[in-house]
Amino acid sequence: MNIQPKKAALYCRLSVDDGRYGESVSIGSQKILLEQYCKDHAITDYDFYDEM
Repeated sequence: MNIQPKKAALYCRLSVDDGRYGESVSIGSQKILLEQYCKDHAITDYDFYDEM
């Protein structure tokens, strides 16, 4: 059985509409959370995209 590696595009953004509340108030913290998600789900091939 040949298992294909999982790939992901990770998109981070800040919204004025959300009032900047909650756990992810910066691009940096969103990247940390998304990278941990990838590690937890065996996603080894990912790239970050953001609105800055």
